[in-house]
Amino acid sequence: MKLETNRFGVIALQDGEGQLPARDSAAAPIALDLVEVGQDAEALAKVGRFLDALASHVETAKAAVLAEYEGLAGFVPEWLEEEAPDAFASVFPKATSAADVTAQTFVDVLRPSSVWAGDRQSITIDLAIGDAEIDHKVAAYFDLNGTLDEVGIES
Repeated sequence: MKLETNRFGVIALQDGEGQLPARDSAAAPIALDLVEVGQDAEALAKVGRFLDALASHVETAKAAVLAEYEGLAGFVPEWLEEEAPDAFASVFPKATSAADVTAQTFVDVLRPSSVWAGDRQSITIDLAIGDAEIDHKVAAYFDLNGTLDEVGIES
């Protein structure tokens, strides 16, 4: 199966899974999981259009995290500093403690790591917290038309 996009070209999918090449806000390839979309041509076309605007969707998600930082992700730097100090140091090299990490600093380290469809009507962008290999990530849930429904911290 193949997914056609203007931004990324034709993406080969094996059993609904593939990879987006590094571009724009992604320094590394992004995992793509469209198993739930199946062979639905209309849904695949919507996913293609969604991916064409991926950089914009990532910025929308980051803006939502910035706006909701204290209630949504404010605990993450402190958790990282306590539970994974090496990861904290690599993600926030200029911070001497979690108190030095501002909302903007946190948002600036987010990078898209995967895009996946939960069903034929929604798509999620997972944003990794820097390059740290930790279980926490920001998940931005969109409808296939590109409207942000919710952001959250997932483990």
